Amino acid sequence: MNLLIRKGLKEDAKGVVEVNTYTWLSTYKGLIPDEILNNRLNTMNERISKIEQEIRENDNLYVALDNDKIVGIMSYGKSRNEQYLNSGEIYSIYVLDEYQGYGLGKMLFMTGIRELINKGYNTMIINVLDGNKAIHFYEKYGGVNVGNKCDSIGAIKITEQIMYFDDLNNIYNSFNEKKLNV
Repeated sequence: MNLLIRKGLKEDAKGVVEVNTYTWLSTYKGLIPDEILNNRLNTMNERISKIEQEIRENDNLYVALDNDKIVGIMSYGKSRNEQYLNSGEIYSIYVLDEYQGYGLGKMLFMTGIRELINKGYNTMIINVLDGNKAIHFYEKYGGVNVGNKCDSIGAIKITEQIMYFDDLNNIYNSFNEKKLNV
């Protein structure tokens, strides 16, 4: 494996859509109805141009690569939650199943924190779908469940846990100190 994390480019859109789709299929199986998951699979090609445009306009995406294959993605920015308008937000972190356990999720998470710090944020939120096992990862890095957020995907209502992270500088510095002491 030759793993690298870099800023996302519009040319990455197809790989981004693939990672997003296939991780949804595995992560959210049993949490989101199959018809919605299958619809994501069936609309992959249609979503590529939208993702290209989002990458160009927002410049808030990182990709994890194994050689030239996109195997993970992370996007971030200003919080979309009205209760946390002064916070940043990691909108998504997805790593293909076969690449989980190599630290890519952690590297993408810390990259998001670094980018939010660079934008002037010292707190952030992440919304985690009820039942998603990733919530334990976020708790390990200081995330505290501060409430629920109801949303919808099409006609389906979902509930997400709002994970709040205080003192991003401390989280980022602690992570880097541990890396140096290994």
